[in-house]
Amino acid sequence: MKLKPVTKENLETVRLWRNECMESLRTPHMLTEKQQEDFYDTLCSRTCVHRYYELWHDGQFIGLGGITYIQWENRCGEISLILAPDARGRGLGKIAVAELYRTAFDELNLNMVFGECYKCNPSYKFWEETTLNYWGTDTTLQQRKYWNGIYYDSLYFSVTKVLYEKSIQQTGDQVSAGV
Repeated sequence: MKLKPVTKENLETVRLWRNECMESLRTPHMLTEKQQEDFYDTLCSRTCVHRYYELWHDGQFIGLGGITYIQWENRCGEISLILAPDARGRGLGKIAVAELYRTAFDELNLNMVFGECYKCNPSYKFWEETTLNYWGTDTTLQQRKYWNGIYYDSLYFSVTKVLYEKSIQQTGDQVSAGV
């Protein structure tokens, strides 16, 4: 898995993937091409609190991942991941998360990475298992997401650098610590 700088062309592809999975999002509204272009322009700012990367596997663009809403003074940020529909269920999410944690802890020098996944999201079990495999902690936030007339709980989770490193040491390699 390689992390590469985000390009406008691939960000448009991500917009289309995103607009197909509205139940997974905090803000369930379709993004326009203009909104995605504005997002790209924001990413290029030195003051941006997000670090996004294109995810490449075997020469193919398979997704977008990042550490967002970084609080430099507290050394923490939120993990973000979206995979191409044909990349899901093949173990690539596990590899991507491993690479994002490595980037967050080793390159960005963060101490903690957190995230949230709604129960109506098809990747809910993935995040639950991933958190456990990296020795993270989690809690349930009740009725956190309103979607199609139903309130859904969410999994709120975090992984610290110390526990991430211990999980890597125990398994002998970074990817094995994941799901």
